[in-house]
Amino acid sequence: MLAALWDRYDLGRRPWLRGRVIHVGKVPLHTTSLAGGVMFILLGVLFLVFDGTSALPSLMGADAEFAWEERLSRWAGAVPDRTLLLGLAAVAAAAALAVLLRTRPGQKEERHPPAEHVRADGTAKEHR
Repeated sequence: MLAALWDRYDLGRRPWLRGRVIHVGKVPLHTTSLAGGVMFILLGVLFLVFDGTSALPSLMGADAEFAWEERLSRWAGAVPDRTLLLGLAAVAAAAALAVLLRTRPGQKEERHPPAEHVRADGTAKEHR
């Protein structure tokens, strides 16, 4: 879904999503890398504080969770493995067929101009 939206709205070329280089003292940092690093640090702190995810509060009690798990196990156990694999193969075949039929023979596929790459100093360099 994310890849389809990325292609549909050409999100890779949006300036608000590409980030920029900022300088912290003499150290150049890219805002995208900085945001990713902060998220990983927060995730690490969350895991340390809550002992992994075992101490996180639950939406329902342990008995209700067990009842749901038993119900879903019985339902999933009723579906034979062969049927599940055939269903997944049919979905994959339908997706492949949709991709193949999307570009009709004789119709040229639209090409995007070359993407720009960012140098360490923050200036753009065109890829050739």
